[in-house]
Amino acid sequence: MRLTLIAFLLFTLTAFGENVIIKGGIKGFEGKEISANIYEDYITFNLKKLNTTTIKNGEFQLTFNLNEVEQIVLKIEDKSTSLFAEPAETYNIGLDYDAIANQGKAFDKFLNIHFLFPKPNETNSLIKSFNTAYQNFFADNYQKFAIKQAYKETNAFIKKIENKPQYQSKPFVRDYVKYAIANLKDINNVSDNELFNNYLNNKPILYRNKEYMNFFVQFYKSDFDKLTIGKNGQAILKTITFDKSLAKSIEAIKSIKKIEQDELAELYLLYGLFDVFHIKRVNQDASLNLIAQIEKNGQSVQNKILAKNLKNKLKLFGFKQIAPDFNLQSNEGKSYTMADFKGKVVYLNFWANWSIPSLREMQVIKMLYEKYADKIYFVSINLDENKSSMLKAQNQFNFPWTILYGGEDFELRERFEVKAVPSYFLIDENGKMLQAFSPGPADMDKRFHEMK
Repeated sequence: MRLTLIAFLLFTLTAFGENVIIKGGIKGFEGKEISANIYEDYITFNLKKLNTTTIKNGEFQLTFNLNEVEQIVLKIEDKSTSLFAEPAETYNIGLDYDAIANQGKAFDKFLNIHFLFPKPNETNSLIKSFNTAYQNFFADNYQKFAIKQAYKETNAFIKKIENKPQYQSKPFVRDYVKYAIANLKDINNVSDNELFNNYLNNKPILYRNKEYMNFFVQFYKSDFDKLTIGKNGQAILKTITFDKSLAKSIEAIKSIKKIEQDELAELYLLYGLFDVFHIKRVNQDASLNLIAQIEKNGQSVQNKILAKNLKNKLKLFGFKQIAPDFNLQSNEGKSYTMADFKGKVVYLNFWANWSIPSLREMQVIKMLYEKYADKIYFVSINLDENKSSMLKAQNQFNFPWTILYGGEDFELRERFEVKAVPSYFLIDENGKMLQAFSPGPADMDKRFHEMK
């Protein structure tokens, strides 16, 4: 009976994880919600919410379950910070928001985080120590890296890091350091074959370790694109487009790339299809079909999760997919949704008054508007923190097309995946995406002229 109870408790801990508690304080956000999130994967960076609470009297407490070390993203509106959390640990932190440091930002607004009463050799302290050493080393040797002559310095730095026992004391930190070093070797032109055999082939796939996935993405960036135009390109494209066979695609990749694990070959295929999705020679429907097969029958739970997130992300911006909606007001106070612009092609852009490229390209849009307003809806969404900044620009430049304010819709830029301003989208007369992240206005004159 006692053994049965122990076995049950062990199963429960493994299956459901252990509580993590984050206690914190922050001023200036009374009554606002703060959430704890994790990245479901480190390719799409899709966030999964673990818990949410309301800040009261400048304090908050978040409790959630983890069964392994995770990077936790804390979010308040469009502001965020992160920490690494271990199961069964309690973290006491202080947060603050520096409005001056974040001035002019429409995205990536950061909260400063301070750890109160950190334990010796705590994961966050170790990673911060390593990251500081890494960044200082890279900054000190930047010129040598630029001319690819930092091999001697890199080896000395690696030896120095490997001789520090604190970085070997915890498996997560050890692997974090190991794959950050692998990235450094990749930058320093260590051979692909050596990197592949030492860090990827027949090695555990560390989906939940940010630096492993950073290395994987850097190592295979544009590799699938090159593969499809190489001597084996036609065979791969035929397997994807016409055979639509996941098994054949995996076997082809294993053979060509010398990958021995089915799971790693499948991860390579997922990232490759994502990387080339908007390249015309790779059929989008066939790519989505293979991704859907992996979502259903993938080699691992993590590959299935990644496939699900990739499918959702790619379908969102795929050709002829319904564009994300919004409900925003113009400077005159009139509300608009995407439905208000049906009947004509829509050239949608995101801009900000603090962005010089935005203001410069708004002048080009003005010229396009004067030529093509009869057949194109021009819609510009402002992402300034205060509506007064948008009104100031409107009064100064007198933009004659539809200008909407989206600076307080914190989910809007996430729905459109806007990471920089200006950003452009071309949407058809039925509200379906023609081209996500389309060219800027300087390159659209001919295309608009050819539209009926």
